[in-house]
Amino acid sequence: MFDALTLAAVADELADLLVRGRIQRIQHVDELTLAFEIYARGRRSWLIISADSQDPRITFRPDRPAVDADTVSPLSLLLRKYARGARVLAVHEPRYERLLQISFALASYEDDEDESVELIVNDLVIELMGRHSNVILVDEDGRIRDAIKRVTRSMSRVRPILPGDDYLPPPPQDKLNPVAIGPSELLAAAEGDDRRLDRWLIGTLLGVSPLLATELIYRAGLDRSTKPPHLPVSACEALLRHVRDFYAPLEAGDWSPRLYNHDGGSTFYAMPLKHLEDREDVETFELDSILDAVARARDRGAPRRPAADRHGPRRRRLVAEIDE
Repeated sequence: MFDALTLAAVADELADLLVRGRIQRIQHVDELTLAFEIYARGRRSWLIISADSQDPRITFRPDRPAVDADTVSPLSLLLRKYARGARVLAVHEPRYERLLQISFALASYEDDEDESVELIVNDLVIELMGRHSNVILVDEDGRIRDAIKRVTRSMSRVRPILPGDDYLPPPPQDKLNPVAIGPSELLAAAEGDDRRLDRWLIGTLLGVSPLLATELIYRAGLDRSTKPPHLPVSACEALLRHVRDFYAPLEAGDWSPRLYNHDGGSTFYAMPLKHLEDREDVETFELDSILDAVARARDRGAPRRPAADRHGPRRRRLVAEIDE
């Protein structure tokens, strides 16, 4: 679950792992998924980024994924031009947003005899927002070089994403900042609202995902079927207290990643989830790394494949061409 909190934990960990690292290769895993080989801290690792609408994700692994060397896109060609050989400068997550920004710089020489060096700085913006997920390359002037999903003006008049356009982040959410309000403001927001309690929390407070809303209600001892206008002051105080506990690592960086295995698969999160830990049918693992939790959850939920099936993408494409 890549909500705002978990993505912040991912950003903190990637910053420790990748800053000053060198991007060595960029290849497609599939049409909407890119794999970056990065040499940092004396070892090679792979950063996999996907804008798949059903499975948007960021994973980080030591082993090479099954890439499709024959698949290219305008974005991957530009990344090979501007990112291959570049150094990672920073990894940043805008507060309460489901997007990640990786900044990198590439040294450029005017000619072989000229010793002057120009640094070309670009940002790779990864937006993990369900069907609106995207991977966008932005130059140092804030203009879009290209995106893995181009969005034309006929597709979205509000936020087209096309080469040459200025990059505009997703519109700000009209929600309350839970660390800056008190119970009275929360009660005022509840007036006349008929939604179920968990859906109201998601729509009212910044950064609250369905998984976090379930946890907050459980910790506060409330019923999610409760209508918001019926909340007492004590319930609002409890909800805000637990929200602030969850949001504290945004400043301190002291995340406590967890992996939960259950019959339906695996769930990972950047903080402990008591509504899962208290279930007898759930196995809990305390981990030091949110990226490790993500990788383990995906390994458990993914169908088993032969480890050496590196020609799988080519095989599937050839079969599709033969069928056609």
